[in-house]
Amino acid sequence: MDIFSAPAYRISPLAKQAFGEKQKFAHATETATESTRPEKKSHPKEAENQANIQYELQQLKHRDRQVRTHEAAHITAGGSLIRGSANFKYQQGADGVHYAVGGDVSIDVSKESDPYENLQKARVIQRAALAPANPSATDHAVAAQATQMAAIARIEIARLNREQGATSAQPDTSAGAAQYQRIEREGDSEAYRLNEYA
Repeated sequence: MDIFSAPAYRISPLAKQAFGEKQKFAHATETATESTRPEKKSHPKEAENQANIQYELQQLKHRDRQVRTHEAAHITAGGSLIRGSANFKYQQGADGVHYAVGGDVSIDVSKESDPYENLQKARVIQRAALAPANPSATDHAVAAQATQMAAIARIEIARLNREQGATSAQPDTSAGAAQYQRIEREGDSEAYRLNEYA
């Protein structure tokens, strides 16, 4: 038998009314049963756990902002010496979001062939390392390395200046060149120090 061709049955008005009242009664009984059930009260431990979760999320969000600001300061100050973008270490919060809890930026600290370029590069490296509001121990170590790089560059620059001065002093018979030659012969240490760090 095809279900779509089944004959239509008539429902009497009295049956409709009885069915409707049965539905109302069932609904009223269900509502009364629900209202007599004891309400779920939140336990103090559950409230404490929720508070702890919210606190941890706030801490993760705060740390994320700090880390991203810190690395952005390095990138801004380092300019063209920065290699690539910041690398972050993430921690997943209770809300499923990954928050940055650590990070680093690569900076070019290789030696240049020209001591003047090395000195300039060392200054940029030091500025980039100490750019964040709270530099880390690693940042201070990189800044110290840049200070050492700058000191070596200054020594090389002083050596170049001495060599250029000695070369130009030999053919020149002016008073300045003669005085320079006298200082070199006598070994005036004070003049040497000033020249070395000029």
